[in-house]
Amino acid sequence: MVLDVVGSSPIVRPKKLFQKDLPWRSFLLLGRMSKTFAFTYTESMKLYLSSLGFPDKQQYQNLFTENKRVALIPTACNDAPDKQEGYIAWRKQELEEMGFTIEVIDISQYENKKDEIAAKIRNFDGVWVLGGNTFYLNYWMHQSGVADLLPELLKGGFVYGGESAGGLIAGTTLHGIELLDDPAEAPEIIWNGMGFVDYGILPHKGNAEYAAQYNDATRKMSEHTHVKMLTDDDFIIAQ
Repeated sequence: MVLDVVGSSPIVRPKKLFQKDLPWRSFLLLGRMSKTFAFTYTESMKLYLSSLGFPDKQQYQNLFTENKRVALIPTACNDAPDKQEGYIAWRKQELEEMGFTIEVIDISQYENKKDEIAAKIRNFDGVWVLGGNTFYLNYWMHQSGVADLLPELLKGGFVYGGESAGGLIAGTTLHGIELLDDPAEAPEIIWNGMGFVDYGILPHKGNAEYAAQYNDATRKMSEHTHVKMLTDDDFIIAQ
């Protein structure tokens, strides 16, 4: 699997971890002209993780074969119903214009229904997970069983895509995010991300909404893992 971090933001490496072997499974290449970081992993999975939507729509589309059925998961923004409807409609329309068949699935509606949600997700070729409250989303990814299901599906060519909180939870940790999102919105705080990449992901670098706490959030996350910061034009792709 080749994983590219497309963008110019540096990776923040924690002192304690960097003194030892980095937990990346293979090697690191830096493309000077493209400013693309490429990691080669032994696992095979398809990922597209961004701060905001699809900075490169074609690369996202290329992750799919002939089938393009995607479950759109809006659960992270359940706390903002005034904004949620427009956000869902905007992203759904964008995906449909790219040729995808979309169904909106709120995984918070599947508490204690792990078999039901697993059967439903298996009908798709990928998921796109919207942004919102990271702690609320991470709780429901685990509580619904989707977090446990995804590693198996990813081995079979399933595509995991997400923006903002939806991309962040694919990393190793949520530590530091409590400075940007309210953990109290989750019924239970789960600090571990799903670990599809071996570092923490911090979206929205340079975004004025998060500027006041961003450096502190980066520092705090880097105490637990190395950190990849994404501007709203950056994305991570594995293929």
